[in-house]
Amino acid sequence: MKMIAAGLVIVAGLLAAPVRAEEPGRFSMTQIEDGFLRLDTQSGAMSICRRQDEQWACRSVPDDRYAMQEQITRLEKEKDELSAEIARLEALVGETSSTGGTDKSSRPLLNLPSEEEVDKFVGFIDRMMRKFKDMFNDLKREGGDGTPL
Repeated sequence: MKMIAAGLVIVAGLLAAPVRAEEPGRFSMTQIEDGFLRLDTQSGAMSICRRQDEQWACRSVPDDRYAMQEQITRLEKEKDELSAEIARLEALVGETSSTGGTDKSSRPLLNLPSEEEVDKFVGFIDRMMRKFKDMFNDLKREGGDGTPL
């Protein structure tokens, strides 16, 4: 009876093996000159497996695709941050409303001087520079005897 049960287990194992062989595994192995190339079918990562010191060791193969994807992700994040900063600064000077469109009726949050105020300030600076120049010329005339100032 034990012989029949053992025979049935062996036959069942042999019948189940071809079914498992048809199912794809996580890794696909391809023989290369001095080892195997292993492909992870779930992540797409590749490794080269070689026998070293009586043991098998696998070393991952660099993939530019991952580096490029990381760069793309970083740049997209940076673009989003810069877009948010632009929107914040535009809202600060009152160029756009909170909805993103231009809104001429809203008062700007940043009060810039008017044209008249700028002209008044430039006039003040001009008068101050003229007075300074006049003072300098007066000092120059007073020290006209050749003595240094």
